[in-house]
Amino acid sequence: IEFNGRPLRIGPAAGEQNSAEIALTNPTTGPPQESPYGDKVEPSEAPEVISQAVASLPPEQMYELMRSMKVCIDNNPYEARNMLLQNPQLAYALLQAQIVMKIVDPKVAIAMLNRSNEQIP
Repeated sequence: IEFNGRPLRIGPAAGEQNSAEIALTNPTTGPPQESPYGDKVEPSEAPEVISQAVASLPPEQMYELMRSMKVCIDNNPYEARNMLLQNPQLAYALLQAQIVMKIVDPKVAIAMLNRSNEQIP
């Protein structure tokens, strides 16, 4: 709810417990755990979600992401390759960042994504 243009959070009434308080009082369940990776996404929706997340990054953060990956590749190329193979969503996000930064042409990116496994070195 907004009040005078500012978001207003409404909590439980006095004497009521919200789900977080209930979880804290019940030691078997503990407090709710939030995933550091964000909400779960259906695999068919993942490319669109990744594209939106990358597009929402500020240019400085996108540059820092690319710089960090380059340092990782320079320092340990085999570890970087394994990391990207084990986390294809990261590889896709890096490719999307390169498209946004105009490092890679979108047509080239599509061709890379549509290659068969036989063509991948």
